[in-house]
Amino acid sequence: MSSLETHKTKDPKRGKTPIYIDGTRYHPEGDKLTGAQLRLVPSPPVSTDRDVWLDILDELDRLIEDDEVVVLENNMRFFTVPRVINPGQVSDLYAGA
Repeated sequence: MSSLETHKTKDPKRGKTPIYIDGTRYHPEGDKLTGAQLRLVPSPPVSTDRDVWLDILDELDRLIEDDEVVVLENNMRFFTVPRVINPGQVSDLYAGA
């Protein structure tokens, strides 16, 4: 096998599995990351007032805890949402009825 053929078969981003966080593509180091490490992938990092979720096609999405280890697969999609959602004030819609 020639050196050119060997070069072609090498993956230029070996160990850097492409993933998406909030729609942006990243190539983090390693094949598995904790939730806390996932937070550090974007710049600026995902703040602690947001949760990180794994987007699972045709199933319920899964909350990723900071100490959970995630084995990365090509093109996994994660999204972040506010940790606490303030629903606002309860309307007194039927007060006059």
